[in-house]
Amino acid sequence: MKILNIILFFNLIAYPVFSQNYGNCDKPLPIEEIFLHTDRDRYITGEKIWFKAYCLENDSLISEFSKVLYIELFDVNKNVYLQKKYELSKGTASGSLLIPENINSGNYFLRAYTLYQRNFPVENLYTQVISIINPENKSQEIENIQQPDKTKFEKLNNSKSYKFLSIKTTKSKYHQREKIKLKIDNFDEITDMSISVRIKGSGYDKETIKKLFARNHWLHYYIENNKIDSSSHNFNKKNILKNVNDLKWIPEIRYLTLSGIVRKKDTEEPVPNLTCISSVISKKPQIHLTNTGKDGRFVFSFNNLRGEHKLFVGVKDNSDDETEILINNNFTSDFPEIQNIPLIYDDSLNKIFETIFLNYQISKKFKPVNNKNAFSIYNHSFSGFNLGNPDIVIDLKTYIDLPSLEDIIRELIPGVNIYGPRGERGISIFSKREKKTYKDPLILLDNIPVFNIEKLLLIDPSLIETIEVYNSRYILGNHSLNGIFSVKTKTNNFASYKWADNSVFVSLKTLD
Repeated sequence: MKILNIILFFNLIAYPVFSQNYGNCDKPLPIEEIFLHTDRDRYITGEKIWFKAYCLENDSLISEFSKVLYIELFDVNKNVYLQKKYELSKGTASGSLLIPENINSGNYFLRAYTLYQRNFPVENLYTQVISIINPENKSQEIENIQQPDKTKFEKLNNSKSYKFLSIKTTKSKYHQREKIKLKIDNFDEITDMSISVRIKGSGYDKETIKKLFARNHWLHYYIENNKIDSSSHNFNKKNILKNVNDLKWIPEIRYLTLSGIVRKKDTEEPVPNLTCISSVISKKPQIHLTNTGKDGRFVFSFNNLRGEHKLFVGVKDNSDDETEILINNNFTSDFPEIQNIPLIYDDSLNKIFETIFLNYQISKKFKPVNNKNAFSIYNHSFSGFNLGNPDIVIDLKTYIDLPSLEDIIRELIPGVNIYGPRGERGISIFSKREKKTYKDPLILLDNIPVFNIEKLLLIDPSLIETIEVYNSRYILGNHSLNGIFSVKTKTNNFASYKWADNSVFVSLKTLD
């Protein structure tokens, strides 16, 4: 019979409280912290790491500040093997990470943080060590490293006593995937709890934790009796930002964001007060507008994106060859000073990993059918294009062929006109509802903003499927749109239309 450990994590009894008074700071910014509760500490390649994350803020138990969690797996040489994003709901996130099958055996670092935390020293990001064995790899030479003679540990300041719990099960033996009922007494003060069940020995004991902690003092761990000793990472108060104007990374208070900078090509100087437009290329497209700040930076916040998406970012009302757009990577590329941690492996651990490997092979061969998700699926109200439905739709297959897009506009689309001399032409839209003509509406080609009308008018009409018109003024955030003129093509390459250098297409991995 397999022996399992039941590990419980309570997010009330061991959270540090940081002072909100930092020197001469009138209104210091809040401090966020992440804690990651994993199902165990030892894995083999190809397995999933199951986790629950908690986001804490100042002296509060749960933070509702940030809405996106970033998790990554890297080694002592700072090679990153895995990067994922998860939604934080009411300060928590749950999910799993698939360990790559081709990585070598060794100790790896699992790091979790919010975008807002990137404004602070990288040593303060939650990081823990996990041991991964690749049973298919040949044995490797292990480096001999002398451990330090002394290690300093600090006790928690906000926990004066232990909390003893009585945990009972209804049975002593269980079958695979059988429901386990637990009776837990004496937890009246606990407001939230995570439970993980694992094979005995697949987690670190106290001595192993001390050895891991000794070589990298910035690591967060259960140090004494599985309590969180967050004070040991020495939060650097000198680096606390004074106010919101010092922020480089804006907190994601609504959803996933994309940020960057617009600068001049020749001088690399930032360009302020420009209108930037972003579009999500999807079956449920989104259009977003924002302005660059005085430092040329911009931020877009998207709605309910899952998986990988193609995005467009462009600059409106700017010459083609004047500016360029640089997109930020929300994952940090900074690492603390890492000391190598030798992989501890003996006969007892060999038996544990053999059991883990056997269970993994059986689970892989005979996958159970799950009809119910382990975690709740967040329900969002966003259902489609964030600009609503068009007022006019022209399906070109119901009309005779015309030689140019300009002819189509003049002959078939009521209320839409082309004005200006050749080389400087524009499009105007008349709103019956408002009895007003609007110039310079938002022009879309397959839901991507277009800024060069002359190039748009050169598109072969035979490649166009439909034309849609929104003939009312739209308010989108802090911006107003003088209507929308949208061209949908039959192609998958935008009818060979080419955007200028002040526009970029990026591939963005969104939430898992």
